[in-house]
Amino acid sequence: MSAETYEQREEREATEARDKQTRLKTLAAQIPAHLPGWTFEERPRTWNPERTGFYLVQIDGLGLIEVKGGGYQQENRIVIDPEWNGLSNHKPWDSRLKDITVSPDKTPAQIARDIQRRLLPAYLPLLAQAAERKAASDDRDARTLANAEAFCAATGATLNKDHDGNLAQNGNIWLDTLHWWGGDFHITDENAVSLPRFGTTAAKAAKIIKILLEE
Repeated sequence: MSAETYEQREEREATEARDKQTRLKTLAAQIPAHLPGWTFEERPRTWNPERTGFYLVQIDGLGLIEVKGGGYQQENRIVIDPEWNGLSNHKPWDSRLKDITVSPDKTPAQIARDIQRRLLPAYLPLLAQAAERKAASDDRDARTLANAEAFCAATGATLNKDHDGNLAQNGNIWLDTLHWWGGDFHITDENAVSLPRFGTTAAKAAKIIKILLEE
């Protein structure tokens, strides 16, 4: 029997990889039948959109869990990998979502029980905290924007936007047309305005200080 050529090995390995993905998709698609409140979706992977991933999606929530083959040192395992689902910027400090691994010999029902027992009790509370933090952040940004728009209307300033045309918020909004060498004015969600360092005449400085002392 002749030795396998490089091209034959490549073709065999590609076929094996496709077959493995097909089996994984079939398995993942059957899990929601044993996991109430969840459904299956095939969609672009979060961190690699060029490739397709197999996901368990919470129907009335934000849960998003990828079912994937194991990588280095996990080649013979299936990885159940929870994701922040767009909430990673609002996750509780120093928190990390932990995946679990299961044997590919397990049935969909057994894997669903593993998910319910080993993953969801830690995952869903962290996701809920992140959602609450995002809601609070969105509320702060809305107040900040309203304050900045009112301040601009009173002063004739315009809002500073980044290179993509988005408002630079994060609790502060800078103003384009009110700036000096020492920095820009910026306004917060609490309607406080920070003044930059700048130089002016003594007469104008006296007026500004007088106004500030009125508080």
